[in-house]
Amino acid sequence: MLQGDRNCPDLVACSFYDSKPVHFISMVAESLEWITKTRAVFDKEEQTMTALDFLRLNVTDECNNNMHEVDIADQLRNNYRIDFWLRFYKFWWAIFIWGLGVSMVNAHVFYVDFMKSQGIPKWRILTHYQFNRAVAIAWIDRDEEDLRARRRRLAREHAEKKRKRQEGQQQPEQQQQQQSSPEGDANYVTPTARKRPKKNLSFSSPEEKTTKSPTVSDKSLARSGALRARLDHSLPHYPVHPSKMSYKSKPRCAIHRWATNRQKERKSHVYCCRACQVSLCVDCFELFHESPDLVSKKDELCTKFMQEDDDAAA
Repeated sequence: MLQGDRNCPDLVACSFYDSKPVHFISMVAESLEWITKTRAVFDKEEQTMTALDFLRLNVTDECNNNMHEVDIADQLRNNYRIDFWLRFYKFWWAIFIWGLGVSMVNAHVFYVDFMKSQGIPKWRILTHYQFNRAVAIAWIDRDEEDLRARRRRLAREHAEKKRKRQEGQQQPEQQQQQQSSPEGDANYVTPTARKRPKKNLSFSSPEEKTTKSPTVSDKSLARSGALRARLDHSLPHYPVHPSKMSYKSKPRCAIHRWATNRQKERKSHVYCCRACQVSLCVDCFELFHESPDLVSKKDELCTKFMQEDDDAAA
């Protein structure tokens, strides 16, 4: 016990061995003494649960029984921590990650209390894991360029620049060959033209598809989004069977995943649009190509899809 220090009065430090070494520092302990506690343990000889008396330090017992919500909050935060395998090179990263974890726990507690106050049944309330997963998915920018897609794009740009440099170097040779070629010969073709591959302007089939399908999101479904070609009826919008090589798992309807935030997925009767390269079920195929403003119908579609699955489950 530290005595005589005005800045730190009543400081008590103790160390003892329980199931492992325990070290305690307290400024609220009024005394240090052993108290008798009782615990139910299994007796091998009697083959029943019997009461067993054991000793516990009073400061340990006070700490265990007075933590209340603080202890529960720490337990919930430790269930889904994102910093288990992180090494913090800056000290403030540990403080930031701790604050983020506490905020997520408090948000889930408030969410559960609010849903219960509204009379929502327990089976429809998101669990701690489902809540954290929904928040993480909402934070992810789905329209952000994937790292592999970025590498492929940079490789194509590099190849295009290299081809243009080679064409620029071969241009004087082409002029000399044109001057030496017979005038009026319509069948004469320069060596560069013979080597240059012809561009294929036709649409690739799903069997030849090797890239990732376009992402269906609020941004891409806008009139000026990446999927604006879905409303162009001059393109060949007809369903074809998706290739097994193009998908790692069974294809899912992109409209169902987008409208329900990936809570419900349709895997049956899913086809791929030949022009848009988007996986769609039979019910959503016409909706995707005929509705110019799908974003405003998102909530309505979500309610409809969730109700369909509930009816099917019933």
